This record gives sequence, structure tokens and C-alpha cells, in this order.
Amino acid sequence: MSLYLSPQQPSPIANTQIAQIPPERTSTPSNSPQPDGGMVLIPLCFIAIWIGLIYVIADTWKYNQKSTRVSRELARLPCKKCQFFSNNHYMKCAVNPYVVMTSAANECQDYRSKKNGR
Repeated sequence: MSLYLSPQQPSPIANTQIAQIPPERTSTPSNSPQPDGGMVLIPLCFIAIWIGLIYVIADTWKYNQKSTRVSRELARLPCKKCQFFSNNHYMKCAVNPYVVMTSAANECQDYRSKKNGR
């Protein structure tokens, strides 16, 4: 048996027949263009960026409101006007170190004004 086919022998590939697809199974191309995958991602990314931006702005707003409220509460405390108050990081008040700069400091019995003796 030879590996080469002579020109007189028909090749087995030439005798194969291509099956025809029935007309009801063929799909006709639609006139409407199908969206590309990248075109779908563009609006989704746009929406995700805006949601992230709104979240950052809302979180910053909430933090600013909280810090403003805390600073207003600390400004009402009498500790900074007391003669025993020192702006030392380790001990702010020599008489009541656990009460200083808290809401309990409003009723401190050891308060002495810096301006006058009581």
C-alpha cells in the first residue's frame, strides 16, 4: 500500500457529501445590532463610580457633623477655665484626673476659676 494517491484513484475526501441544513433551522440575521460587552459595562461603571462618590461624600459629611458636635460639647465644659487644669497630655487636672473633660466635669465641686479665687 502506498502512502501517495495516484491521480486515477479518487480521494476519499472528494466523495463526501455536505449535508444541507433544513430551511426551518437556519437563523436569519436580525436587523437590530447586538450590544457589545464593552458597551454594557460603560453605564454600569458610570453608575458604580457615582455610587462610590456619593458614599464618600456622605461619610465625610457624617464625620464632620460628629466632630462639630463633639467640639461644641467640649467647649461648654468649665475645665479649661479652672486653675487646676493644665494642658498636659499626661495629667490634665491635678485634682480630678478621671473627671476632667467629661460631662461629669460640669458638676465638679473642686472647680476654681483662674480669674478669681472661687
